[in-house]
Amino acid sequence: MEGVKDRLVFRLSLISAQLCFLDGKVDKGVVRVSLEQKSHFNKRDSYYKKVTKLHSRSPIGLWHVTVTFLTGRMAGQTEQLDQMFHTDGTLASVVTSGPVPGLEGKGIWQQTGDDRFTYEFEEQIIRNEHFAGIVHVTNQMRFTYDGNTFEGDAQGTMTAPDGTVLTLSTGTVTATRAQQDGRQQS
Repeated sequence: MEGVKDRLVFRLSLISAQLCFLDGKVDKGVVRVSLEQKSHFNKRDSYYKKVTKLHSRSPIGLWHVTVTFLTGRMAGQTEQLDQMFHTDGTLASVVTSGPVPGLEGKGIWQQTGDDRFTYEFEEQIIRNEHFAGIVHVTNQMRFTYDGNTFEGDAQGTMTAPDGTVLTLSTGTVTATRAQQDGRQQS
């Protein structure tokens, strides 16, 4: 019952995040700071600098992601995901097409430089309504010039319920920030 409850909470979180994004409550994937609020900050104030820096190149928001597998059981295949990066350093992920559509994951992300960030997440593999293992994915990403796309390398490890490593894989990741209506930016 606990697993079903966790999946329901996860799905509601992803749906809520997508609805906020689509409803225009997120501006370019970043919490909006109105012009009136900006006028209250001294431009030399470190908080203003943090908000400005966060707005320039941050993964916060909804992204359409493509993974191309280079090694492992899925070598030569691709999958598409929607990934939502939250302001609190968490993320939600769902596979939209590929070998395992509907597979959901959750994890964390961290900014590592002006144009770089890392993230990792786990996906629980369920087969015939039984827990079959976990896929743990780590990613090293860099933004392109405009900050509306990112790319990088990914490594994945699939383990059985007893912790035995079943497969290791590597791949490349490309992503495009979704517009507020959910489409890709051009």
